[in-house]
Amino acid sequence: MELRNDGGDVRTYWILGEGDHTFGENVISYRAPLGEKLLDKRAGEDVELIDGSRFRIAAIRVRLPEPVEGE
Repeated sequence: MELRNDGGDVRTYWILGEGDHTFGENVISYRAPLGEKLLDKRAGEDVELIDGSRFRIAAIRVRLPEPVEGE
């Protein structure tokens, strides 16, 4: 999920299940407060994040995580 704000900031998150944090940076659980705010949103919708910042959902992409080396 790619988020953008009016100031040009871009944030990218992958929403996965519990324990999937080992798949890399920017992976959040669907049960985490941020994951709950982003779940069931659509591209074009505005969202207020847990830190009070406001972003618009620019894109949603579905993909499977890549395996971590050594596993």
